[in-house]
Amino acid sequence: MYELVARHFLACVAKDAIGNETKIEVKIGLETFTARGLLISEYNWLEVYPYEKWSDTVLPPLKKGDTF
Repeated sequence: MYELVARHFLACVAKDAIGNETKIEVKIGLETFTARGLLISEYNWLEVYPYEKWSDTVLPPLKKGDTF
């Protein structure tokens, strides 16, 4: 219990974590497909508090007009 409280306190005073979220929405015919990705650039408080998870999912670079 002490470790949980101590890590929570340290995470509160640590620098914010920084991530870039990407959302891709593709319409093919009548169907819409959505994908989300997250690239974490600075973990900061996430390194101190391992009980909180951000998934590090990277999507490939796409631009408008790409074909699938």
